[in-house]
Amino acid sequence: MIRHIKERLTSSSFLIILVKSLGVFLAFSIIISSSVFYIRQYDSETSKYQLVESQRVFSLREKIRNLTNLVVSDLMIAKGYRELYLYLEAEDNKVSLDEIENKKRDLEVELSTLSKSRRIYDQIRFIDLEGNEVIRVNYRGGLTYLTDQDKLQNKADRYYFNESIKLSEDEIYISRLDLNVENGQVEEPFKPIIRIATPIFINGEKRGVLIFNYLAEILLDSLDDNIGLEGEKVFLINKDGYWLKGPDLNDEWGFVFGDSSKTIYNWNEDFISGKIDLSSHQSMGEFGLYTIISVNSFDLFNRQDDRVISNNIEVIIKPHQLTEKLQIITFIPKETIHSETNRLIFYLFTLDAITLFLLFLASYILIYSIKNKDIFEQRIFKLNEVLKTITKVLRHDLSNAFTHINFSIELFKESKDENFLGEISKSTKQGISVIEEMKELETMVDQDDSLVRISLRDVFEKVKSNHSITINVDGLDNDVYVKADQGIYSVFENIISNAIRHAKAKKVDIKILNQKDNVLLKFIDYGKGIPDSVKDRVFDEGFKYGDTGNSGLGLYIVRQTISRYGGKISVVDNNPKGTIFVIELNK
Repeated sequence: MIRHIKERLTSSSFLIILVKSLGVFLAFSIIISSSVFYIRQYDSETSKYQLVESQRVFSLREKIRNLTNLVVSDLMIAKGYRELYLYLEAEDNKVSLDEIENKKRDLEVELSTLSKSRRIYDQIRFIDLEGNEVIRVNYRGGLTYLTDQDKLQNKADRYYFNESIKLSEDEIYISRLDLNVENGQVEEPFKPIIRIATPIFINGEKRGVLIFNYLAEILLDSLDDNIGLEGEKVFLINKDGYWLKGPDLNDEWGFVFGDSSKTIYNWNEDFISGKIDLSSHQSMGEFGLYTIISVNSFDLFNRQDDRVISNNIEVIIKPHQLTEKLQIITFIPKETIHSETNRLIFYLFTLDAITLFLLFLASYILIYSIKNKDIFEQRIFKLNEVLKTITKVLRHDLSNAFTHINFSIELFKESKDENFLGEISKSTKQGISVIEEMKELETMVDQDDSLVRISLRDVFEKVKSNHSITINVDGLDNDVYVKADQGIYSVFENIISNAIRHAKAKKVDIKILNQKDNVLLKFIDYGKGIPDSVKDRVFDEGFKYGDTGNSGLGLYIVRQTISRYGGKISVVDNNPKGTIFVIELNK
């Protein structure tokens, strides 16, 4: 390869220009590819949440439909109770008061049984033609009871009675969703109610209306079921934009009290400015994604023209009720939608930064090597080796670290198990360790062949300050000097760090023997030791052993550095346990 390069290049300046151009090209390619990835990921995440929320609002509408069908079915079944007609016929036949009361009690028992079994009706009432409550079955706190005769009320002035009393025999009325009123006052705490009514006829003559007060709080609370996204909200508004289920309890039911400020149009800038159109199914605003679906009385049933089928019972919805429209709105903040994208982009940009750093580092080394023609061949060889190592580490070790971090984050989000935070910390430290070893590799390649006299006392004072374990140095009564460069710090630091990290050593003894032409250093630890089967490979490039192995470059860099000094390194067992690294350096 070197011979081929020398044959093809006519001048080092041309190669320098080529390297710089290639570096710039690769840098821009990385930046552009990252930007394209971000845009595509942004659009992909948005589309995913749009689909999820669209399915959610249709599911919520189906839930309301099923609940309403159940209530209508109960109403029509109660309308057919034999006890109801026996009671009304007894009144028509002018039998004794005792017999009429007996028939009435039979009807009260049937309605009470239905109320107790369903547990979703605040009241079940039969009201006569003048608006007087004849029977009222109440449900409170799991108990069903009848209202005393002297406490029954006249409802002739209530809108739902006036609307339902107009109906024909096969028609039903569904009221708007509002709050319950007792004796002319809104009941507190607030009790959301939907009233469903149908007239009762005997022998073609209208005798009153049967009204079910459905506890709509059950429906409103159920809208929050299955919400699993951070910051996600479900709202319900009426046709005028008033909150029935809003972002704050104090904002709800404004239409009942004539407070026009408590509408969705005053919620946030998206609606104040008119940016969000309630007639649109989905809109992305400044604050997040809004998904909207309309629900009205006619939507709640299987329908054919104005006739509807509710649990196989055919009824008619009056046309004027079709305007009583509700709207379900789901909202997801932008931060939630793009949290996944932002997290991936963080890792991508981190990887890009490392790649660019390594790219510029490689370019610098290559250019520096070209300018020094005397060591051209040696530098190219080293550069090839470094680039191979960097590529391998980048593709494998750093990629594994980031993949493990990403996987642990997902598991933590699902389980909230803090053990996964430990896994994230561990992988992060491994990634940092790999980058530190890349720096040491950079130092090894960037050093020239000039060596100087280095004070071992100065080196060990600095290395010892970096560790909290006991490090004893024997043989430095007088300062000792060796031929080396600044890489000697990394050599000693690496050996001690390996003893701590891999051998779990709590103490390291260093013995220095000052000989005639050289200096012998022994690094003695009392840790787990190194098996005989791997001793011959611990200095090989990329060799790893055990769960604590990182990139497999630490001891490889140590050996390469010591070889550059003209020295030697070996490893033997310590007795009774542990390891001894033996280093021989020239004076």
